[in-house]
Amino acid sequence: MLDVLWHLALPVATLVFVYIWEFVVVVAHNVRDELGKPYVLTARAKGISEWVIYWRHVLKNVSIVLSSFTVQKFVEMFTDYIVVDVLFNLGGGLGIIFKASFVRTVVPAFGVVVRFDYRLFFVVTLAIFIISFVFSFLLELVKGMLDPRVS
Repeated sequence: MLDVLWHLALPVATLVFVYIWEFVVVVAHNVRDELGKPYVLTARAKGISEWVIYWRHVLKNVSIVLSSFTVQKFVEMFTDYIVVDVLFNLGGGLGIIFKASFVRTVVPAFGVVVRFDYRLFFVVTLAIFIISFVFSFLLELVKGMLDPRVS
């Protein structure tokens, strides 16, 4: 078990660290924008503590944007998993199945002949689409709970 986790460390780090900086930049930008809005200035003038302003007002409004961004990046990370699966030869994932849809055979008279298995390619593409659709649908449900004005 430890050997499997040890060999998954680099692929997982590759997927996660690519998107961390984007997430931090989006959070910092949206929080900075929200802190300049009039409702924050009014709350400060009323004497409400900064902690309450951040947690009850600013992060509540930023959470809608962050939920959309997080789901979008998760779907991108999932599709990037296909590439990482092939590069690190993890085996058994969608990347290996996707790679198998391009069948290569060596023919001495012609060289390497690549045959395309469209059925297998379609299955992988459909799986990615279904997973993306489910996460997008769940995002819309969560957005409705975060802000009733959205639904």
